[in-house]
Amino acid sequence: MSPLTTRLFLGVALILACVGAVLSVQAAATGSEGAWGALAGVLAVVTSVVSAWGAQRVVELEEDKLSPYVYPQALVQKHEVTIGPWGRARAEVRR
Repeated sequence: MSPLTTRLFLGVALILACVGAVLSVQAAATGSEGAWGALAGVLAVVTSVVSAWGAQRVVELEEDKLSPYVYPQALVQKHEVTIGPWGRARAEVRR
């Protein structure tokens, strides 16, 4: 799944949870019995969405770090020259 799709789903879940929180507070103001339980559930969803958003960012950074970094390189061995792209992970290129 692309990062944009994941962020879109997380954003929609956050918006729906905020709407649920507003409705739960309104229901609690009218004296509904299950409103506080619903509000606790909605706040748990908001907390999990915020946590998943941060975790998704960490996953994206790690994927970018491990993506191949292809660069041109010339190999010279016994009077023969070979030119072509060779890939290495970015973590291997750093010194």
